[in-house]
Amino acid sequence: MYFLDTLFGNKTWCDPHRTECSNAFDDTYVNFTHWIVTKDPLPAAPVSVSSTSWSQASVDSILRSHLLANLWSRGGRLQCCFDQESLDLMFVTYKGSVAVDEIFDVANLSTGVVQIKYKTDTDTQAGPALRPMGIPHNTHQPLPYFTFLMELGAKSPHRATQASIKATPSPSLADGAFEKLQCEWMDALKELNTYRSQKEIKQQRKRGQDATEKKLLQAVHGARVNMDAYNRFMVSVRGASSDVYGILKTANIAEEFASLLSVTMPSPTTQDTAIQCMRPLERLGETAHTAWMSTYVVGGSEDEPMDVDT
Repeated sequence: MYFLDTLFGNKTWCDPHRTECSNAFDDTYVNFTHWIVTKDPLPAAPVSVSSTSWSQASVDSILRSHLLANLWSRGGRLQCCFDQESLDLMFVTYKGSVAVDEIFDVANLSTGVVQIKYKTDTDTQAGPALRPMGIPHNTHQPLPYFTFLMELGAKSPHRATQASIKATPSPSLADGAFEKLQCEWMDALKELNTYRSQKEIKQQRKRGQDATEKKLLQAVHGARVNMDAYNRFMVSVRGASSDVYGILKTANIAEEFASLLSVTMPSPTTQDTAIQCMRPLERLGETAHTAWMSTYVVGGSEDEPMDVDT
């Protein structure tokens, strides 16, 4: 909460839901100093950490727990790859004590997910669509997670609050409710996959999606939305001035940030393809396609003309 209060420059940003947000995140911490750019998309399906069977699902859950633990210990946040579903950025949160003599428990790790928009028009659908991408969950009582929609180009206030910031806490649900929601989603997904696997339907699908399949897809989507809404705390922010992000005023960089946005918004659409191919140089290694660069030495003296062919 201290991090969020500092970001917005006040403690009123989540009013009238300060109590709900404090109850969810007062004992939650963040730990990051830099961004890590990803090349591959994050997994879409959530996986339970309570599964006791040694299956691919449990293996994936362990790997994802390791991802969150590594990000926490390295002090990194993820900048997702281009065209990542739903979100643009992700950071790790830890619920519980971070004292040096406390045992680090990966079960206390959760996430914050962020989407950034530069459009001047508001997007009322983007916030509810934000969700964690395949993080491990405790099916009985999953930890709360934080979603953050930054509409930097929008200037109109939220209709419900007539303010630039709108905080939407998760409704209070009983223990075990998430497990039921997850089962409903998995049942809907299983029913869809069963229907698609039928030989007769495969022939029909060649001619286009039929009404039954559309209905099953809607059921899967609805069940997924209900599941992802569990313990989700969403903050939607419009604008990019120091009146909205108080940290800009505190750090005395309001003008610099405005200048940065002015040269990056709107995005030059004719160059989008080229921009998406640009990324920091990959780590040099024996198997990377840049491996030759680690041992390559330019021969000859500095006075010799450069061999253009080389």
